[in-house]
Amino acid sequence: MELIHTLYFLKKIKNKDLLRDIWKRYIDVQEKLLQRRSIPINIIPESVRIVDKKLKITVDEYDKTSEILDVISEKFYLQEDEICIEKSYFLADIDIIVNHI
Repeated sequence: MELIHTLYFLKKIKNKDLLRDIWKRYIDVQEKLLQRRSIPINIIPESVRIVDKKLKITVDEYDKTSEILDVISEKFYLQEDEICIEKSYFLADIDIIVNHI
């Protein structure tokens, strides 16, 4: 549903260059998110052991949320507190983005 609202909003923008730039930034962020989420799980090599015929490992659980926030805030000129990652949305000011083009 959010994508439909976003597409409706983008259709109302008359400046095609602005629309193209906004869409490119959106695609860039999506690409970065996919790249970060598709990184293989890091197993700590020295943790691997067999216990009672079961393989036991420890996984590096480094939280990549801060890296994702950095990408979004950089591309859309936002502060991290302006991004609601829990609800998967953020609001960006088009005027600020246009001033940085």
